Formats: sequence, C-alpha cells, structure tokens
Amino acid sequence: PILTAPTVAACDGIAGVITQPELAILPTGGLQRINVQVQRPDGSPWAGVTPIIVVHAPSGDLYPGVPPTESSGLTAASLNIEDLRAGEIVNYEVVVAAEACTGYAIGQFAGGL
Repeated sequence: PILTAPTVAACDGIAGVITQPELAILPTGGLQRINVQVQRPDGSPWAGVTPIIVVHAPSGDLYPGVPPTESSGLTAASLNIEDLRAGEIVNYEVVVAAEACTGYAIGQFAGGL
C-alpha cells in the first residue's frame, strides 16, 4: 500500500485581529470587557477560533477566559482588576493561532476614579 501524509489546511497569510476595550477609562472596581474580532487573511470573519488574552495588570498578568469566536468572528472577555488605581495604564495582548495561522494585537486602557 502507498502511504500518504494527511493533508493539513494551512493558512496563507496572517490572521487579522482587532481589539478594543469597552471602557477606555475603567472606574475603580469596574468590570472591563475586551472585545476581539478575528478575520481570516482574506478579511472574512473567522468563526470558532479561541484567542488568548493576557492582561498586564499592576499585580501581575491575568488570563481571562475567552469563548470561541461567533460566526461574525467576534468574541469578548470580561475581567475585574481589583488593584487598579487612577492614572495607571493597563496594556494587554491578544494572540490567535489556528490552522497554522497566527495573528496578534495589542490594546490598553487606564484606571479612573
């Protein structure tokens, strides 16, 4: 018998990742929602992809749970940063890896009163 390697659906290009915090200035004790949109390299929505979000909070890195993207390529994660003080800047990163394709985005928000 002739053995053939299984075919792999390889991604051609870089996934588009767009992110935006719901609140640019997060009130003390407030709940932040980080919105993410994922697109295939051709610009079409990418459903079923689970991004990884790392939030660089003052007390250390947080990894909020993120559900897979919907048919529109959209998903979001919510988190609370207890020790965020007014004026502190929080940076976060979003990484997507699926079908041998990757994408990356960064965002930030600040602590408010």
